[in-house]
Formats: sequence, C-alpha cells, structure tokens
Amino acid sequence: MTGKIVVLNFWATWCSPCREEMPALEARFQRYRDQGLVVLAIDFDEPLEEVRAFRDEFGLTFPVLMDPGAIIQQLYRVRGYPTSYFVDRSGTIQVQHIGVMSEDQLDEYLVQMGVALE
Repeated sequence: MTGKIVVLNFWATWCSPCREEMPALEARFQRYRDQGLVVLAIDFDEPLEEVRAFRDEFGLTFPVLMDPGAIIQQLYRVRGYPTSYFVDRSGTIQVQHIGVMSEDQLDEYLVQMGVALE
C-alpha cells in the first residue's frame, strides 16, 4: 500500500480497551480516508461470527481481517491487545502503540504520519 498511511490495529472481541478505541479509529478513517488513511483491524484468532457481530455493533467500515492461528500477530510480535502500528507512505513502520490509545494520542500519531488535522 505504498502511498497510503496504514494503521494496523491488532485486537480481540473480548478486549475492553479494544472496544474503547474502536470508535475513534472508525471516526478517523471516515475523516481522513480521502487523504490516504487506511485502517486494517486484524482480529486475534476468533470465530468469524463473533468478529462479524463486533464489526456490526461498532459499524466498522474499514477492513476487518481474520488471522487464523494468529500467524500475522506472531510476525508482528503482538503481546497485548490492542496493539497498533502506524506505517508511513513509503511502507515503513513509524510507531508501535501497545495498549489503548486516547483520541489525543491517535491524533498525534496521525499528524506525525502526515495526515493534516482540520
């Protein structure tokens, strides 16, 4: 996804902090997707029905991806939920955030990545 700013968000349906930050991720995606913001929510190894219910409950419009066997999460060495990675337009990981992000932290990371806040 060269040319895009990508947020990889590793999460799980049972994770309270994940539930807390998901609305902010959706709001920023809606606001900045025309500026090249992509959010990819990568679920821990859970049943598809639970993931779909979570997606629908929060009205998520960005891609919600499955990770059978948590293989991708192992590659990124995810040790807790949520964990987010911010990837710049050249494809380089610039930020790793472990734990829940406040809206202010999310906005700071987006500014750092070159998404202009209005």
